Amino acid sequence: MNIKKTLARLKLKLKVLGRSKKFVSGNTWTMATTSSNIATVASWSDGGVNSEPSHVDKRIDSNPVDVVNELVQHQVPLLDLKDIDEKIKSINNRIKMLKKQNLSTADEDLALKYITARKIFRKNPKVLDSWPIVTEANINDLLKKYKLRRARLGNGMYESLCPNDALKAMEDYTKVWNDLWPSIEKPEIILIINESVYNEIQRKKDPILLAKSPLGNWWHLLGAWDKEVEYVSDILYVKN
Repeated sequence: MNIKKTLARLKLKLKVLGRSKKFVSGNTWTMATTSSNIATVASWSDGGVNSEPSHVDKRIDSNPVDVVNELVQHQVPLLDLKDIDEKIKSINNRIKMLKKQNLSTADEDLALKYITARKIFRKNPKVLDSWPIVTEANINDLLKKYKLRRARLGNGMYESLCPNDALKAMEDYTKVWNDLWPSIEKPEIILIINESVYNEIQRKKDPILLAKSPLGNWWHLLGAWDKEVEYVSDILYVKN
């Protein structure tokens, strides 16, 4: 397309509309016009008319195990252990009222499980001290900064990323979970892994392991490892 002809047509439109603004910066030229019901924008750059700049991923390359400390360098949520019996009674009453109206009690059911677990936890408040609290905000901040992603454990895709030490940490945590939340057999487990991990040829993945908390809407850090999965990967996957 002839650039001069295109610009000439745009300038004519600007003159008719009566309002124009022009911005010049380096190799980029932009002209915009507006009226009560008309908006026209045209741009030109080295890529040609209406070319759009490509997205640049500014996140940092890193192994999960190298940045795990950033997950726990934030303020943790307040764990309220006061007046638990009164709160349980109030939530139960609310659940009854909602059910009479055929309304959802999903939030109340979850809150009741958390507060009931806190009542048990109150008898031994150090039982979870081995596993630091990690919030959703902590996780999101890490994924925005580094080229990492979360992966749900338990669907058969990512078990081979976990060394034996990770499996032992899951076993120890599940025992505590069952004491605090016996209605559900196992906690939800997720991994923080490199974005590039989509196949099993890479045997050393350095994952971060997180487990859902029985006490509130947050996670507990079970650990991070830079160990290979012994024997299994050697047997199943061909080395290059």
